[in-house]
Amino acid sequence: MSYHNHDGHSATLTEPNGPALSEVTPPSAKKGKNPRLEKVEPDEMDQLMQLMEFEEESTEGYSDSTETMENADISAGATPIPVIPIIKNKVYGRYRAQLGSFELELRLDIDGINPLQKLSGDYYQINGQTKSYFGSFIVDSITKTIANGVITVTGIANTTWITSYKKIKLAVKQTSLFQPLAPVLLQWFHATTNVPGALYVCNYFNRAFRTVRLEQDSTAGIVPFSSYNTGSLPSGGPARVLSINTAYQEAGVEMINAGISNVVPIVNLTPPATKWSDAE
Repeated sequence: MSYHNHDGHSATLTEPNGPALSEVTPPSAKKGKNPRLEKVEPDEMDQLMQLMEFEEESTEGYSDSTETMENADISAGATPIPVIPIIKNKVYGRYRAQLGSFELELRLDIDGINPLQKLSGDYYQINGQTKSYFGSFIVDSITKTIANGVITVTGIANTTWITSYKKIKLAVKQTSLFQPLAPVLLQWFHATTNVPGALYVCNYFNRAFRTVRLEQDSTAGIVPFSSYNTGSLPSGGPARVLSINTAYQEAGVEMINAGISNVVPIVNLTPPATKWSDAE
């Protein structure tokens, strides 16, 4: 298919979500097995989770022993011991996967603090040591279900490239607070026929949705901004010390200091020449 990349030139490439990339061996699949995923139906997504080695939570023994102790205590007339619920990791942030010559950077905002209930991603094509931007997609409206410790999300994606494979479904297992975040299994489908397209196994990469390098310059005689205690004045929000980096971090953007700070002279300004006007 044809597409126009970021510099305006057209090229002919396999689409990263089409059926040509519908077969993949998950990197975490058990050795000795050949889990080639052929002709996968949409309702088989949950079965694909079995192909990935998720570390089971070691709570079954605890639950069984707790139940035994409860029965014993009840028979003895004692108060039953309450079962402590397992705290789950919040599933959000950036995930990465590579399939064929394509690299996917997936962003999930479906869990955690004030989630937007959206997912998006960027595709890059890798040719040797060169990585070129291919296109992006976003799913503005999702359907999310949680069953048996697995979060499943479906939706229709808007893509920057022309494609018929716009349906997307992903599944990720919830893990306990003391376990790493599980990989995300992402499957594309044809918009009208539901024929499966490419399947990606996306590994967790970062909590932030974006990473930006920050350079803060200032004029001569001005102390650059460092941090601010939001509790010093009434604001309606929680009291905490915010810097530029932590303020953006709360919005899901990782700000990395570039290590560069220049002094900008005050020149060519309208009177008075000691400060910038609002327009400047």
